[in-house]
Amino acid sequence: MRQWAVTVAVLASVAIVQDFALPYFRIAGVRFDLMMAVLIAWSFVRGIDEAMVVVPLGGFMVSFFALEPLGASMIAYAPIVPLSLARNYQAIGPEPLLAAAVALVATFLHAIFYLTVLDGTGYSPDWTAGLIEVTIPAAFMNMLAAPALIYVMRRLDKEHREPDVGISFTTTGRPRGRRLEFR
Repeated sequence: MRQWAVTVAVLASVAIVQDFALPYFRIAGVRFDLMMAVLIAWSFVRGIDEAMVVVPLGGFMVSFFALEPLGASMIAYAPIVPLSLARNYQAIGPEPLLAAAVALVATFLHAIFYLTVLDGTGYSPDWTAGLIEVTIPAAFMNMLAAPALIYVMRRLDKEHREPDVGISFTTTGRPRGRRLEFR
């Protein structure tokens, strides 16, 4: 129970920082999506089982604090979960490059889904500005932020280690020397 209270507090803090502080802090005129980087890092570090709960929760919190159509960000962040499954395939490459690729694709899918939801709820978003002027620079910022946050979360997440062998969606990056556990 304590773990989920901490999770909700972290996601609420990230949503508040993203919605109220990050619009004023830009790097080279670009604002990156902090929640997306956190959710990608969470799904890489903690696994797809937790990502299926944390990603919609983080999206809901961003929608709630931004006063946008409720659930718009929840729908837009949804592609993070299936894209994060790519970390289970060791043939793809090193994890930082894989996380950067997931961030790139997830940023573009996020923009498309988000603009579609806004268009469907009666807003009239500017698709050209949304995709070219906002999404492309943000994608590169997210590609840098996601691997960095994965590194930070792995350093902070020492007590959560997955078993060597088990029945789970997450099958890579297991520590050695643990006994057989089935979930």
